[in-house]
Amino acid sequence: MTYLKRTPIRRRPTQNPLQKALSNEKTIGWLFVLPALLMYGLFVLFPLFQSVRYSFFRWDGIGEMRWIGLDNYATILDDPDLLGTIFNAFYLVIFFSIIPVTLGLIVASVIYRIAPGRLGSVARTVLFLPQVIPLVAAGIIWGWLLALPGLINQMLGWVGLSGVARAWLGDFDWALPAVGLIGVWVLLGFCTVLLWTGMTKLDSALFESARIDGANWWNEFRFITVPLLRQEIGVCLTRFISSPSRSSGSAWPPPCRCC
Repeated sequence: MTYLKRTPIRRRPTQNPLQKALSNEKTIGWLFVLPALLMYGLFVLFPLFQSVRYSFFRWDGIGEMRWIGLDNYATILDDPDLLGTIFNAFYLVIFFSIIPVTLGLIVASVIYRIAPGRLGSVARTVLFLPQVIPLVAAGIIWGWLLALPGLINQMLGWVGLSGVARAWLGDFDWALPAVGLIGVWVLLGFCTVLLWTGMTKLDSALFESARIDGANWWNEFRFITVPLLRQEIGVCLTRFISSPSRSSGSAWPPPCRCC
């Protein structure tokens, strides 16, 4: 009669809830993100909440707050000056987001197709230079260019259009388009480089298949390039949508009596 030797069962050491949570990759990820979330909540979300809260009160920042409900919003809708300010902000959004992204798509596509080598590198570098120049310095340069005796008006005089010349940044009708064009000049390079980088990651087999099926350049651009660059386009629009509120530096007046 044989007897089997019973081997003792080894039990895994029990983990407390803290050790079990730290062993989870998702928990570790949230711990890394937590400092940034705290800073974002403290300096972005909390001021935003306070701004919404203060909008329902009449308060001068020192005395006692008085509840007025939606009267501040009614004042915005009734005051033509405030409505004009809001309209100007949305008007500049077109120049600071939609136009740079559209032109950036076209320019990046042309560089990707026609000039993929050294010429394309030079073009991207030249277009990206405005991102390196400080905004105030660019504003002073453009202030000189767009002033009444500036280079833009001189060039108009050379081609016989001296009657069109004006102080562009001092004209009520042309000041906003002038600032918007400066914004397009500043932001176009960033858009072009980002979108060109996204195009280099696209599978060339998609374009070859489209050409075999008879697609032209416009069809490839519309149905392949633009849909596959949704994330890059979203980054550009998200980054530039708030640029009009920071555009005052681009219209800084030059230190001379030009206007």
